[in-house]
Amino acid sequence: MREKILFLVPYLSGYGGTETVLTKVLTSEKIAQSYDCQAFFTAGTDNSEWFSAFSEKITGSQRCGKIAALLRTLQVLRRFQGTKIICLSSKPLYLAWLARRLFSKTYKIYSWIHFSLFDEETVKPKLLKYADYHLAISTGIKQQLERLGVPAEHIFVIYNPIERHQEVVERDPQRLHLGYIGRIELEKQKNLAGMLAALKLLQQPFTMDFYGAGVDFERLQAYLKQHQGDFRGTFNLKGWVTNPWQQLKEMDALLLSSNYEGFGMVIVEAISRGLPCISYDCPTGPADIIIDGVNGYLTAMTPAALAEKITLLAQHKDNFTPATLKDSLAKFYVDNYERRFVAALQENES
Repeated sequence: MREKILFLVPYLSGYGGTETVLTKVLTSEKIAQSYDCQAFFTAGTDNSEWFSAFSEKITGSQRCGKIAALLRTLQVLRRFQGTKIICLSSKPLYLAWLARRLFSKTYKIYSWIHFSLFDEETVKPKLLKYADYHLAISTGIKQQLERLGVPAEHIFVIYNPIERHQEVVERDPQRLHLGYIGRIELEKQKNLAGMLAALKLLQQPFTMDFYGAGVDFERLQAYLKQHQGDFRGTFNLKGWVTNPWQQLKEMDALLLSSNYEGFGMVIVEAISRGLPCISYDCPTGPADIIIDGVNGYLTAMTPAALAEKITLLAQHKDNFTPATLKDSLAKFYVDNYERRFVAALQENES
């Protein structure tokens, strides 16, 4: 008989990397052989479209206030008859621990945080002590957990999964062609201001495509209109696109200037299609994925360092062959990920 697992999921917009990973886990036939996985949204969601294909595995999708969210989460935990609770944010860890004491439960509690523990304001590191074990999506998060005093044997680095893709993003034969895919955020996590500062330093003509939406989309539009003369390139703001890879046929490199990540799903999405990436060596994730000179470049977290690596790639972009890039992701492909995920959960089963 399969063990029951309940994922406690915070509010998700439906457009991010966490949703992509959770979808792969909940729909995995390999994982389903060992575990009956269900997910409960502790605070609901405004977008149910992304899980419509597996809605039978989802409960709690209706939005509610903080008190209602607390009460219904405790009620779900009281009724839960499974062996494992996996929390995708830090706050439900305490609730799962409290419910285990109040209702004499025996389930194990896992954290599965998808952001850098010390940089994302929604992550409360002090609450991580309520987890018995931790699923880390990067070695950087593992190191952060160890700094918090978590024993290494209680941490399992599982990374994030990526599908094998047959399509290839070709190099642009006309000019240097760069891109960004993600939330439009000039400061805070995504730090597009740092990317723009790097692009100002480039000496060659370029095209830069932005795919995504966000609170700073109009600010970015206004900035580029006002400062167009400061750049030697042209910009295309594509807005939100459900699947940008269907549109993206030619590009030389994907850029990331984040102040922090958790893993960096967009990096593996790009490399799996033969597109090299240039990223700040931010906490946490990119250092697990990018191999300098093989599938892209890591840079110091400064505009000058990013501009230097963009220039280097422009001089050697034909050296980044699609086959080599795809092969560099072997440990992240879904089949290997599923084995790691199941092995991590079975590690401490009696």
